[in-house]
Amino acid sequence: GELLSVLRSNEKEIMSSQNTTVYLSEAWDVILQRHQDFRGSSGQSGPPRSSEASGAPTYAADDPNARAEHLEPNPASNGNRQEMRTLQGYMLQHTMPLVPEFSPASISMIARAMVATNTGAAADIVSISSDVQSRLVRFEPRELCMVLWSLSSHPGMDERQKQELFKSLASLVRQGMGMDNFTAKDLSILVWAVGHV
Repeated sequence: GELLSVLRSNEKEIMSSQNTTVYLSEAWDVILQRHQDFRGSSGQSGPPRSSEASGAPTYAADDPNARAEHLEPNPASNGNRQEMRTLQGYMLQHTMPLVPEFSPASISMIARAMVATNTGAAADIVSISSDVQSRLVRFEPRELCMVLWSLSSHPGMDERQKQELFKSLASLVRQGMGMDNFTAKDLSILVWAVGHV
């Protein structure tokens, strides 16, 4: 409730700022971290930990072996469920019109947050997928793998849409994106995602 209150009380300033996408990305990141912290405390996934290579936080959602249904909200948390749904609806309302303006890193993280919290309708996921396809070349390998993992994990993506995403990636690789730019972890995430198409 606190995050939603802060967002609503500062909405005019946030939405009129040149940094709107930064503020919204940070709010999605908070949602993802809180969800992962909750999942860690419930014994269903570990708390955020550091990546060996970069020292950047990683989450259970980074695990290509994690199944999307394990990332859905816990039915036992009914007290906060409505509050979280209100926050998610608020975030979608303000995020979706700005999807093309978000950085690839932000889109990757937003997609992860949407999967982890089971947020967004099929139309929202298709919108993000279309945006990702239109600027695939601008994504770093890790961002690309995570957004593909997230989109292929979301129940809002149908098989045809997933296949289109991976066809776009295959085209990019054929056009010269070297696979040597991908780490072993990136490739394991990508293989998991391809396996779910």
